[in-house]
Amino acid sequence: MTRMAAIFLGVLALMTVGTAQAQLGDLLDQAKEMGGDSLSSMLAGTLGTDSDAVEGGLGGLFELAKNQLSGDDYAKVLEAIPGVSGYVDKARSMGLLDLPLNSAEGLTSALGKIGMDPDTVQRFLPAAVDAIGAVGGEPIRQMLLPLVGG
Repeated sequence: MTRMAAIFLGVLALMTVGTAQAQLGDLLDQAKEMGGDSLSSMLAGTLGTDSDAVEGGLGGLFELAKNQLSGDDYAKVLEAIPGVSGYVDKARSMGLLDLPLNSAEGLTSALGKIGMDPDTVQRFLPAAVDAIGAVGGEPIRQMLLPLVGG
């Protein structure tokens, strides 16, 4: 298991069982130190999915956020998460952004077109939001969660 996958799983376990805030804070700090590239590493390892698909999927999620959040809230996402434009560029190059992404259903459909099977898509969206929250903080996670039906 990679270090990022271990950190991601640790964050999820801590969030799920509600253990001490200090421990969660330490893991979030480690994830944030590793930066935006850690997002695709965490997700690809955890989901057993191709890193290109994960990077494109993250770009699609960030594009959905851009289309659905207020300008101020999206600016907070950009500030908290390194490399958002690279993920969006990846999504664009894969054809995920050929149509505007305005809903979770649109993103789900686009992810299917790049080869993510329905089971992986269902696991990807909440895992992506959790990973983004691990890097950018709980307020960012809470902003994105409603966008994917959470």
